[in-house]
Amino acid sequence: MQLIDKYLNYVEPIKGSVMYHRWSFITIVAALLERRVWLDRGRLGVIFPNMYTILVGPPAAGKSTAAQLTVDLFNKIEIPGKPKPRLGPTKITQAALYKELKDSEKLYPVPGVGDLRSSPLFVYASELAINMVDFGGGTLTNELIDFYDSKGLYVEIQKRIVTDNKTLILANPSLTLLGGTTESFLQSAAQDKLITSGLSSRILFVVEPNRVLKQRSLVNQDLGSYQELIEALRSVYALLGPIVFDREAEMRYIELAEKADNDCFDAIGEFYQNYYGRKPDHITKVAITLAAMRGSKIISISDIEQALQWIEEVEPYMISAFGTRNIEKDDDLHSQLAELIPLAPDTISESGLRRLLLQHGKFISVSETVTGVVEGLKRSSSIRETIIGSERHFSRLSHDPA
Repeated sequence: MQLIDKYLNYVEPIKGSVMYHRWSFITIVAALLERRVWLDRGRLGVIFPNMYTILVGPPAAGKSTAAQLTVDLFNKIEIPGKPKPRLGPTKITQAALYKELKDSEKLYPVPGVGDLRSSPLFVYASELAINMVDFGGGTLTNELIDFYDSKGLYVEIQKRIVTDNKTLILANPSLTLLGGTTESFLQSAAQDKLITSGLSSRILFVVEPNRVLKQRSLVNQDLGSYQELIEALRSVYALLGPIVFDREAEMRYIELAEKADNDCFDAIGEFYQNYYGRKPDHITKVAITLAAMRGSKIISISDIEQALQWIEEVEPYMISAFGTRNIEKDDDLHSQLAELIPLAPDTISESGLRRLLLQHGKFISVSETVTGVVEGLKRSSSIRETIIGSERHFSRLSHDPA
């Protein structure tokens, strides 16, 4: 049985979202790997397993419960004679982030490579909207991008703490983030800044689309499974050195990367382009964690396929939660809809119009709003309605959507 399956069995009596449990566990495995394993892509650079995962859902959906269970495991991992993995502050300010990364600096010898110095940090922000009010704004965005990219094996970054007027030298800084927030926060407070910064493409937004069942009764601790998980995660923390694809996995990765490039080229809207451009890296990072859970430094094709499956499972909900904007109150709503309707004699169905809106990063939550706008366009003779089968189809009658 895979380690992640053992973990999901362990938390099953607690109920909650399987997606929240799964991605929280994957993220702490990435955090435990720090910069001690990496995939060398030659002139394309080095990729590390660190990741940014944000659990998205309404209040009381079980985001914090799922995340905290894995954070508690993270805090139990310790190997005698080695520094503990470091958990950073929940409130992420620029100065606090610099200091924590500096304090996390460690040196470890890698056979065949030499001594490597790094500054890895794991941050858990249970209420992102409260604890990370700067998220997506100011220079903190640039820091989060830098510490995610974690370029090269030997990188020193100079950072100045303005309040103390000090310059810190951060040796190979690397950040893994696990957070929780609501869809409304993403849409209203962070969307534009994150999209334009490129930070959104580095984040996996795990949206639970279904109502989450919760355990209301007492759940006794399964000490045997708990200790087994601790031991397995200690082995993950001890893993060290370069990681590689096996031949079959490499060929599959190249195929998926080509597809992502095509999707990026065809995508409409900056969020989609950013996401598909970064998708191969997400697949690689998750595949590294899956290999590490097996105690291996060789990524197999099953690691690639499993990573792809789980990423594509959250992909449509992530895009709908973060990559779209409600346009119901836009002054030019009529024009926005009209310009998506093809010129006669071509037509588009009402459901097709909704899908096309989503592809452009927009949505209308109330069907009556769409109906009202369409009726207004018909009255102004801007569009024509045709019934095909049982569904309404529309054609635009003028080149000018206004």
